[in-house]
Amino acid sequence: FLVFGLIIDLFMILHLNVKLKNNRFNRVMNFVYFTLVFYFSGLILQLLFINSQIPQIYFDYITYIGANLLPVAIIFMALKYFNENIKIKRFYFLFFIPIVSLIMLFTNDIHNLFYIKYSTQIKESIYGPMFYVYSIYSYTLLAISMVLLIVSSIKKSGFFSRPTMLIVLGSCIPLVINVLGTLKIISMSIYITPITFIFTKSLL
Repeated sequence: FLVFGLIIDLFMILHLNVKLKNNRFNRVMNFVYFTLVFYFSGLILQLLFINSQIPQIYFDYITYIGANLLPVAIIFMALKYFNENIKIKRFYFLFFIPIVSLIMLFTNDIHNLFYIKYSTQIKESIYGPMFYVYSIYSYTLLAISMVLLIVSSIKKSGFFSRPTMLIVLGSCIPLVINVLGTLKIISMSIYITPITFIFTKSLL
């Protein structure tokens, strides 16, 4: 599934840059798919080297480059969908928390502010305070993005239209599953969320 997801993202990047060079959503969608490439690549490497002596958290560094930036990429996409004339540069301040989170993660061995204990099984992980800052921030951006996409779809297609229903379903599934996993309400591994994104992309 992870390899399949990576291939889809690479194909979409190629498609956007070859077939849709002048499309107004090109840059935003490129950003979305590039973050997913990092996301899937890190998880694939983690699985390939699962029996090696390399600490698994180091592969998570690659994964989190995508995971940290993905909520920003998605809200940029939602903003463009909501208003195609909106200036995305005005929202570059949204990168602040993701960049700080990445710095905290990459230096986690020094302070344990992101992870106190890391595990690919979410229930076994013990999080530091920066992880919760990152999570709350990311879920907030994703929730706002979902609202923007739904409102935009209703305006363009109607409340009970097929596109609107697909956007609602596609947006809710990864968000709800990820929240339940992060809160340790359900038992899941870090590989479940990207698989739900594959399902989401097939709907959207």
